[in-house]
Amino acid sequence: MSLDQVLTELPENTDPQDTDLLLIVDDPAGTPDTQKITVGTFRETDPNRPTDDQKAALAGTSGAPSATNKYVTAESSLADLATRSASDLSSGTLAPARGGTGAGELTAGSIPFIGASGVFSQDNAKLFWDNTNKRLGIGTAAPQTPLAVNANAAGAPGSDSSQLAQFNQADGLLASLGIDSYGHFPTITWKRANTGQSAKSGLSAGDVFGRLRGFGYGSTAYSTSARAIFDCAASESWTDTQQGALWIWSVTAAGGISTAERMRLHDSGGLSLNNVADPGTGGLLATGSIRSNGATGGVGYATGAGGTVTQATSKSTGVTLNTACGRITMNNAALTAGTIVTFTLTSSAISFGDVLVLNHVSGGTAGAYGLNAQCGAGSASLNVRNHTTGSLSEAIVIAFAVIKAVTS
Repeated sequence: MSLDQVLTELPENTDPQDTDLLLIVDDPAGTPDTQKITVGTFRETDPNRPTDDQKAALAGTSGAPSATNKYVTAESSLADLATRSASDLSSGTLAPARGGTGAGELTAGSIPFIGASGVFSQDNAKLFWDNTNKRLGIGTAAPQTPLAVNANAAGAPGSDSSQLAQFNQADGLLASLGIDSYGHFPTITWKRANTGQSAKSGLSAGDVFGRLRGFGYGSTAYSTSARAIFDCAASESWTDTQQGALWIWSVTAAGGISTAERMRLHDSGGLSLNNVADPGTGGLLATGSIRSNGATGGVGYATGAGGTVTQATSKSTGVTLNTACGRITMNNAALTAGTIVTFTLTSSAISFGDVLVLNHVSGGTAGAYGLNAQCGAGSASLNVRNHTTGSLSEAIVIAFAVIKAVTS
């Protein structure tokens, strides 16, 4: 095509060149007026074509990686790989220091550790993570609880669904958990709140907030529930200022499989045996007998339960002694033959229906006096009689002991 020809159609240019000229025609019907524009180098728009830094990497670069030097391929950077054999690289036994395991492919569930040879090691049967159920097994590859520790070759028995951890000892060995403490006492702590973790609420009376329980094996299986239980329980509904608590012991009678409460230590300090009633501060309440088989122990009062008192002016003068036992020294006024004198012992330890045991223990003539008493609410009337045929002016000493008694 010559420059002075009129262009009515431009053919499609399928092979652009750097030297191509673009003709602009101002007047196709008249004298052509041509202008030219030099077209620069055409750019490739293929997204798969390497960038400049990628091209540089392919050619080999050195130095530290940076924003303008992203692909370092100099020989010095490949020195580590150059020391590895083809079998090393294909088997996955690259040393840990070079980013490998040093032990080939690991087994699913294994927890790797650095062994004695300085490479990653695994012991799937002894250290195992169950990623499906989120359980850790130590000594077992089949943990049944979030934490399972097993030292028995036969494996662990079935676990309670409430267990967070299970510990299984080898045959014939004592199974124990040790807590060492230095300068202070070891402690086991348990806590309970009602409702839930995100919306806690206080305990109600009777709620157990700590428990120890024991299971045992019968003829063919373990007991389905605990056969001996120790509970810490709330004795009232809890607030931040009232938090009464008590202890409860429950056991199973011989020949049975049902557990029942047998002893309770109340918040008052009272102890009840086979009974839930509170005997009061320091009291003991039992549904059965209370006996001693000690040759020299016996059953009775201990130091602190007794006291002494002396009549002031006559044998009929009342005395006050708020103890369950003690001694009364009577006035030495004359008591004629065959005569009975009565005086009152006021005591908060005496209730209506109680029995007051009396004994002439010292002072005066042994065997010369008869003693008797009648208990009421907060006091007792004591009767003393002179059994002899003559008048006696003696300050006798009477020992007494209160025995609690009821009529129903």
